Amino acid sequence: MIFRLATLSAALVPLAAAQNSCPVSCSGTTSDGVAFDLSALMGTDYQTTGADSASNTYWLNICGTSSTTCPDDAGDPSVTVGTAVQTISGGKCYVLGAYAGDNCLWTSNPGGQEGIELVLDNGSNDLCADDSPRQITIDFLCPDAGSSGPLVPTNGT
Repeated sequence: MIFRLATLSAALVPLAAAQNSCPVSCSGTTSDGVAFDLSALMGTDYQTTGADSASNTYWLNICGTSSTTCPDDAGDPSVTVGTAVQTISGGKCYVLGAYAGDNCLWTSNPGGQEGIELVLDNGSNDLCADDSPRQITIDFLCPDAGSSGPLVPTNGT
């Protein structure tokens, strides 16, 4: 799943140090040397509905843990909380990724667009064909016309 958040509240400045951890402050430096500060986006559960026929609901708590939990996760190990969560009809729920420890990969200019990208893994492996945990990629992009925009899932895997 890739979320594109068309709001970036920080200037992107090239620096030398890399950021591969999940900083509590939600600020740091990408692996390719770009400084970021997403602290203004922390503390809120962002919700969106997928564009697919199932219209799944997705929850994202930037640099934190979503208040939406998956207490009945059947994965091994069970993953009940995380940064990004998918809920589907019938009450099923999957954690897509968790913001914790050294679990964050930050890069800049995803797909050649101005912004930063965060890749999280350690999601639920329930119903995954190869038992690998789910992973989510979140792109924070600078919008062409303005400083705000919706949380839009662009595709999922």
